[in-house]
Amino acid sequence: MSGLRIESLPGRVFRAVLFDVDGTLYDAKPMRRAMMRSLLAALLRRPFAMRRRLRALSAYRKALEALRCEAPCDLRAEQLRRAAEASALEEDELAQVVDEWMGQRPLRFLPRSRRPGLLPFLAELENWAVPCGAFSDYPVRHKLEALAVAEFFAVQLDANDERIRSLKPQPKGLVVGAAELGVPIGELLYIGDRAEVDAAAAKAAGAGCVLIGRGEGEPRFADFGALLAELLPE
Repeated sequence: MSGLRIESLPGRVFRAVLFDVDGTLYDAKPMRRAMMRSLLAALLRRPFAMRRRLRALSAYRKALEALRCEAPCDLRAEQLRRAAEASALEEDELAQVVDEWMGQRPLRFLPRSRRPGLLPFLAELENWAVPCGAFSDYPVRHKLEALAVAEFFAVQLDANDERIRSLKPQPKGLVVGAAELGVPIGELLYIGDRAEVDAAAAKAAGAGCVLIGRGEGEPRFADFGALLAELLPE
């Protein structure tokens, strides 16, 4: 299996790359702006119903953050239970709202939000025979397809996979990802965007990590073109 080095992480060789998805493969800011316009339009059409749904979506996101450091569980079910309790929405209705506004509707905005340099970066890893995977808090398949990059990812995992059932910064997802990609955890490079979640998970697992986009934490790169400039094939 081929490998790569990164100037910012001297002394290490990485033989597989695992990617976060949300905020990493695409820039979250233009996505949020597009979704906000869509939400406001829906709010004007159906103000009472949409206010209830907005409260429910906020409760769902807060439930996810609260679960980050808790024991492994059925994350989707527990997140829905907590959010339904907090928002006074029935779980079945909440699940439909989440699937529509956090699952399906954002997909159409993903292509224009894709990080600069992502496709050349993935193509270069493929040329070097470095296997790639994706691991994120939410299901990744439809997002990878919308970004037109699914073909590059041999492994596609989310936190509710029955082998994982825990959220970053807990390291289980990275450990499973490394095993699926066929490399020791110390030879896995994880690419994310949040230091307190992605870099912390990589550190706990023993993997390498670099960050993409604006924010805290090092090493951090503006985009995938800047990261590609630091890669050296092994």
